[in-house]
Amino acid sequence: MQPDRILFAPPVDGLPALGAESTEDFFQPDRLATWSRASVLNSRAGDQVVRLPLPGTRDESGRAYERPRGAGTGYVILRRYRKSLRGGLHARLSHPRSESFAEREWNLSCKLREAGVGTPDLMLAAARGTAFFARESVLVVRELEGMLPLNEWLASEILTDEERELGLESITQTFGRLNRSGIVLPELELGDIFVTKPKGSGGGCSGSTSERSAPGPLRRLPGVVLANLRGGFEVRSAGDRRGALVLEKLGRALDAAVSSSSASPRHKNSAVELDS
Repeated sequence: MQPDRILFAPPVDGLPALGAESTEDFFQPDRLATWSRASVLNSRAGDQVVRLPLPGTRDESGRAYERPRGAGTGYVILRRYRKSLRGGLHARLSHPRSESFAEREWNLSCKLREAGVGTPDLMLAAARGTAFFARESVLVVRELEGMLPLNEWLASEILTDEERELGLESITQTFGRLNRSGIVLPELELGDIFVTKPKGSGGGCSGSTSERSAPGPLRRLPGVVLANLRGGFEVRSAGDRRGALVLEKLGRALDAAVSSSSASPRHKNSAVELDS
């Protein structure tokens, strides 16, 4: 019998860092050390998706239930993939060729990051079964912190016109890099695009200094992360327009979302041109 395949990403140095004693714990996540504080999330693809804390993460009242085990604290998203013969054939025979759904998303994430496209931080991928395609697989990524889904970001009451303009520019550039990467994400929707939270008007340290008086402020674009790589694949031909078609559809949806949010008097209407 072939052993399970496991991929770790820094700073994960072993199963205990994620609250597990064996690989089986990821395929039966209710055995993980922090399962009692987990919450099940919706999945459009029918996968089992769970948000759970890393060992040592404090709850809302500040209580710690165990000591940190080497991977830091905070929350992770665990995805146990639904079996699919058609999807397995696609992942095995198209690029980047992979032996499981988890390894497929791992490989896609690495390629996207090489192209300058933000993706959630990888923690672990585990696959079970060899044959032609692994019958079970699990991916664990770190939860996105300090970011909002695009629709929530656009609706934020503290989003300034300048932040909005810079955010849309950052999204446009991300779409351009995604197109040039050759990676196609057919299941990506606007709700899967996360943008750095607006700074807002106030914190204890920000009230004493006016932006007007700050010498030469840098024009920094907010971060953008694509949080859904499900069903993604790589094209090798310059004439393959599948990626461009996906981006055109996203562009239309983005224009509609921007126009809707621009109805507010404090927002200016602005067209979004995608670099595709």
